[in-house]
Amino acid sequence: MAGKRDREERLIDALGNRARLKILLTLARSPTPLTIYKICRYSGLGRSTINRNIGTLVRAELVERVLYGEIPLYTLNIEIKEVEALVKTFHEMKLI
Repeated sequence: MAGKRDREERLIDALGNRARLKILLTLARSPTPLTIYKICRYSGLGRSTINRNIGTLVRAELVERVLYGEIPLYTLNIEIKEVEALVKTFHEMKLI
């Protein structure tokens, strides 16, 4: 039960922030994984804001971090049902 509660807390923390929601929306709009630079460019958020928040999204398992050589790329973790529901909500709201 503690594991489920920890997962809920990470999810609530991740979704309860405007910058993290903008990052998720930016990743949802992209057909390919993005670098921090491209997330900044497409979201309008600053690099420090992205750097401060992307780890929370990765820890909540909403975002996957993969390395392309030495370059970290970020994409939505589409295997997680919460991400699927979030993308569906973005579509219903005509955000993507």
